[in-house]
Amino acid sequence: MGKVSSTDENPSSPEQPGHQPRHTAASPRARAGQRGRIVTPRPPAPVPEPRKKPTQQSGPDLSALSERPRADRSGEQGARGSTEASADRASSSTATATAVKPNQGQGGSGDTSSPAGTSDGEDKPPTSTDTEVVRAGGTMAVATLLSRITGFFRNLLIGSTMGAGVASAYTSANTLPNLITEIVLGAILTSLVIPVLVRAEKEDADHGAAFIRRLLTVASALLVGVTVLAVLGAPWLVQLSLDANGKVNVTMATVFAYLLLPQILFYGLFALLMAVLNTKGIFGPGAWAPVINNVIVLIVLLAYWFLPGSLDPTQHVAITDPHILLLGAGTTVGVVVQALMLFPYLRMAGVDLRPLWGIDDRVKQFAGMGLAIVVYVAISQAGYFFTNRIASAADPGALFIYQQHWLLLQVPYGVIGVTLLTAIMPRLSRNAADGDNQGVVRDLTMATKITLMALIPVIVYFTVFGTTISSALFAWGRFDATSAETLGWTLSFGAFTLVPYSIVLLHLRVFYAREQAWTPTFIIIAITLTKVILSYLAPFLATRSDFVVVLLAAANGFGFITGAIVGAVLLHRSLGSLRGREVMQSTTWVLAASLAGALAGWLLDLLLRGDWLMQFPKLATLMRTGLDGIVLVAVAGLILAKSGLEEIAIFGRALARIPGLRRFVSVRQSAPEDMVGVPNAADAADTYNVTALSTASPGLPPMSAGFVRGPKLVPGAAVANGRYRLLADHGGTNAMRLWHAREQASGREVALTIIDTMRIPGIDDYRTARDTTDRIIDRTSALYEAKCAGLAQIRHIIRDSAGAIVVADWTPGSALAAVGQGRPDPYAAAFACAGLAEAAVTAHRLDTALGIDHRDRLRISSSGEAVLAFPGVMPHNSYGQDVHGVGVALSLLLENVNPVPTEIAELQDEALHARSADAETLADRLRRTGLGDAELHAADESTPNPEARPGFGEASRRPTGIAGIGALAIVVVLAAALIATYVVGKINRSDNGPLNSGSLGRAGSSITQGDGAKAITPTAAAYWAPENGRGTPDNPDMVPLVIDGNGTTEWRSDEYQAQLGSSATSVKSGMGIMMTLPEPATVTSLRIDGAKSGTHVEIRAAGSATPATVDETTELASADLEDGSTTIDIPKAARQSAAPGAEGSASTVPAHTQYVLVWITALPVPDAAEISEIGVTGVVDKPQSSTVKPTTARSMARAAAHAVA
Repeated sequence: MGKVSSTDENPSSPEQPGHQPRHTAASPRARAGQRGRIVTPRPPAPVPEPRKKPTQQSGPDLSALSERPRADRSGEQGARGSTEASADRASSSTATATAVKPNQGQGGSGDTSSPAGTSDGEDKPPTSTDTEVVRAGGTMAVATLLSRITGFFRNLLIGSTMGAGVASAYTSANTLPNLITEIVLGAILTSLVIPVLVRAEKEDADHGAAFIRRLLTVASALLVGVTVLAVLGAPWLVQLSLDANGKVNVTMATVFAYLLLPQILFYGLFALLMAVLNTKGIFGPGAWAPVINNVIVLIVLLAYWFLPGSLDPTQHVAITDPHILLLGAGTTVGVVVQALMLFPYLRMAGVDLRPLWGIDDRVKQFAGMGLAIVVYVAISQAGYFFTNRIASAADPGALFIYQQHWLLLQVPYGVIGVTLLTAIMPRLSRNAADGDNQGVVRDLTMATKITLMALIPVIVYFTVFGTTISSALFAWGRFDATSAETLGWTLSFGAFTLVPYSIVLLHLRVFYAREQAWTPTFIIIAITLTKVILSYLAPFLATRSDFVVVLLAAANGFGFITGAIVGAVLLHRSLGSLRGREVMQSTTWVLAASLAGALAGWLLDLLLRGDWLMQFPKLATLMRTGLDGIVLVAVAGLILAKSGLEEIAIFGRALARIPGLRRFVSVRQSAPEDMVGVPNAADAADTYNVTALSTASPGLPPMSAGFVRGPKLVPGAAVANGRYRLLADHGGTNAMRLWHAREQASGREVALTIIDTMRIPGIDDYRTARDTTDRIIDRTSALYEAKCAGLAQIRHIIRDSAGAIVVADWTPGSALAAVGQGRPDPYAAAFACAGLAEAAVTAHRLDTALGIDHRDRLRISSSGEAVLAFPGVMPHNSYGQDVHGVGVALSLLLENVNPVPTEIAELQDEALHARSADAETLADRLRRTGLGDAELHAADESTPNPEARPGFGEASRRPTGIAGIGALAIVVVLAAALIATYVVGKINRSDNGPLNSGSLGRAGSSITQGDGAKAITPTAAAYWAPENGRGTPDNPDMVPLVIDGNGTTEWRSDEYQAQLGSSATSVKSGMGIMMTLPEPATVTSLRIDGAKSGTHVEIRAAGSATPATVDETTELASADLEDGSTTIDIPKAARQSAAPGAEGSASTVPAHTQYVLVWITALPVPDAAEISEIGVTGVVDKPQSSTVKPTTARSMARAAAHAVA
């Protein structure tokens, strides 16, 4: 038996340039109506095992029918008695007969098939100019922008009200509902279910009402069950996200999780209900609901600020704590309101919400894609959890800082997505689904250039001015200056992520539109592996523990670089050139302009650091941040305005759509009008991907829900997953294209009948198209058993989402219409059509039809027989049509013959008007009439050899091939990342950067490994001076402000004209701040914020809170303080030397102490000493030590190898 196979490739049937319908005048002997209309072909069907390849027939070429048949051929070409003879003839006649019957059939006739270059059969996306839809697009844009802005203020307030430590516990718990919703429902809903819902709304008689009821019933039940299980498993989920021995309060995160995990149900309901409203054309409520949610959370956070007391990052709390209840329940209420506010609009839209159990067949069909989506999300979240655990082990505020930097990066990307890509992204998906590789490359290139043009200035701004931006925007309230500085470094090191991240999202658009669901899964594996390896190395390379998060941000960016490389390689294989040179030219312009703007902004920033402005530090920082950005954008804009880049016009047109900017933006160049888009349901859902915002994972775009066309059919293109290479177009209809092709594996020439069921007139929904394809395959499969000279031997039937491809042996010879133009011998013509009539009889006996519905499907073989060279039985094909088609074929052969013998003209007329009761009798009469002695010879058509062209029809990469590409990309990116790390570390000599030569020297030892150090909040701070010391205390009542968690308050000494010391001119020898810890600990580092350069301090351990002299304390470390924040690490040797029992140690001053003295020995004279906050890090109860390994690049390599292993 033959094969019925399927492929991921979906051959389409576009009209090809250069193919014109053959119009021929009727011969004098032909009567009106003799040239019947041909029915448009439909998709083919499955077939049994391929037969033995027939041997090539030798002998004269009789395809021109110029030779009158000889009597000795009658036995050879009669009814086939032998299988071998049948095989020989089938191999020698392979397809190009085109008997056409005007106006009979679907999709066109042989006389009127769509000419090349026309788009009659193309599916054009509807272009809407409706005022309401355009208004809806504007509403979505404004609402989305407000959602991002209110979200920004929400996260800013989380940090300033809670502080970084509490915010990390809160954030880790508040992210869990998003993660669970995404893996259970969100990703599948956005990528798969919503596109099917849109189809159901258009296709179903009830406009998708039953589909919606089933979807809501099943999804609600699933969400309720998952929510209950998640709440019960809250401790396990928190432990999965946080390191149990880390520095984030796991207990606090757990009690938060109990109150926040119910959001799963309401996040899921919101996504479902918003999708339903969007399919009804109602976009506003879904766009504004997140804004209301953010406003509610802002109110909750303000209430927390004014509630007496606050949460401490180290305290053990219960769920009954009023602060926990307010934050947890209040945040959940915001999500509940966000979901419930959609119900009134559902009632207004008349949506039936009654339960209805069951799953729609269309959703079941995409189960495999759904599995791929779930695997994608699971891998992405595994990478997120790995990063989370490393961050939580490094610093109490690392989790919150990591999320804050990502949310800040998402603000410009969100604005760009709404204002610039609302039209081009859906169009990119449509072109990919339609198999238009040129359109995909065009849109992919333009989208990349527009995105980079908008993002690169932002990236440069964040990179150069990161610490200034974070200090201005985030250093408020309990989010101290040190945390803000760390956030600034994180922003600077992670800003470049936006480039590969945006490119990966564009690549995912193409793959999901093509419904290649597993390809993005391989991409996310490459991204995650790179990120995990580099994240593992972060604690080994950071200068201090709170800077580990900075390197985690960079690791995330390098991960996306890997994903962008893998995606580009795979797309290049399918699409050919991605016009990288064009993109690089545009990128170079934008980068150069942005760097010039950054230089101008930096020079301005130097001018703004004068003392006259520093009297108002907060105002000065805000002013510097704003002016630096304005200058950068202005200079870059002026340079780019002179560049002449095409995307400048599009960028300007998009900016003009933003309210308030139209008057300031003039578009000198004409931008394509279709770059301004209108909303659609699938892309509206994609806009509100909360998980992508909070987990630094790329959200999934919508799939095509079955509407995936095959590749554009041009000579040289591959089809059927790369199995066949197209050689020449032989016509057909919009729904059925006929191609001469070559099998790539064997080099054998074949005839392809490529059927796109959705192009058949009257079929406009997927379900009907699928049923029609099934019928075509069933009917065509029966022909595999046919053994006759008038039908090319069918070898395979390949099913795809567009329809089917019937593969048959190629018929050497000539096209029937071409033979008819050469005035063939009428008796040879009659003899040739006899085999066609016999094939019709055979098909009828097999309970199917032959399918003679278009003249382009018929060829005259080298042995002089008419052959249906491009098989494929459409639903409308019938036995009567086949008989008529035999008459049409004979008419076309005789249209230039004059006169036509009477006996042949009578047979022609009988067939055309179906007066022949039996095709078998007709075949016998044609054969007997056609026997004679005349001979004419004609050469076979030459086989073209077009240049191979890339396209979506190329063979898909096997998993092993993609894995190889991914592995190579990972190695290259890891090498680049480590080289960049080494260079930056060697260049930087400062102790206040995330990397320096000293941190590289610790590449074999983790900064967080083994010592268990964590933040310790002192319980008291008091002014200390030696007994009988000189001078008076300096503002002792203000000293407790250094441990109040508020970076805006400070202790300040008196001002002195002389420096501290033991000289006669010195007023005093020093001044001290004595801190009492909650319990004895081994101090590993101190962080001093708000100091001025010129201040020198010693960190000393004391045996009590009131030592009499400095000599009764032990010096652990000393440092010159810098402006802003300084972290002082306690050398392990100092800890060991002061440990109880160590040689030379003071028994009264153990290193494992409860009292830490900050002894100030030098002032920034004439200014006073200032300290806003002092942070203590140490190990409670378990003093430990570890060996520091030497500094070498080799140690870095060993650490990397260990991470990979």
